[in-house]
Amino acid sequence: EDVNATVRVLVVAANPDGTAAAASAPTATIPSAPPVNTVKPALSGTAQRGLSLSGTAGSWSGIGNSLGYQWQSSADGTTWTAIEGATSATYAIGVGDVGSYLRLLVTVTNPDGIASAASTASAKVTGAPPVNTVRPALSGTAERASTLTATAGIWSGHGNAYSYQWQRDEVDIPGATDPTYTLRVADVNRTVRVLVTATNPDATA
Repeated sequence: EDVNATVRVLVVAANPDGTAAAASAPTATIPSAPPVNTVKPALSGTAQRGLSLSGTAGSWSGIGNSLGYQWQSSADGTTWTAIEGATSATYAIGVGDVGSYLRLLVTVTNPDGIASAASTASAKVTGAPPVNTVRPALSGTAERASTLTATAGIWSGHGNAYSYQWQRDEVDIPGATDPTYTLRVADVNRTVRVLVTATNPDATA
């Protein structure tokens, strides 16, 4: 209520003989100090499903500022829609974000006003399908009654789940879907291998 007004102090002195008052000179007119963005919010991180983006609020003038965050998505980088529940400084990128752009809208409020500023948009969000970079491998002795053990190899991608299928002469062995396989009579004089399948929300390989 002091904004756009002047303030002074009135001192009242009293003694048994009387009362007198004197006022100070008034202040200058009290200006308002609404929030004003001086440095835009900024993003860090990689725009890929399974990873996270982090945002900074930027810099703001004003007194008594409080900050609010809202992540937004856009199919074209022009029209933006708020992402429900995404109101912290970090955002975990999900399957539904693939193909979209993301940005952080910061809203600052103080007793004199409210203002918002958005970060620059992220790159278009990409998927992270599984891609094999080191082939699966077997260990153990290739003889009847010996147990072979498979490793999945190395795969890129986020959130991969792996399944195994043992094959005899490149034909699936029914029920042989564990990472280990004990060689049987039927495997003698045959070749055995394991087929590893990696699956995540973007693809299967």
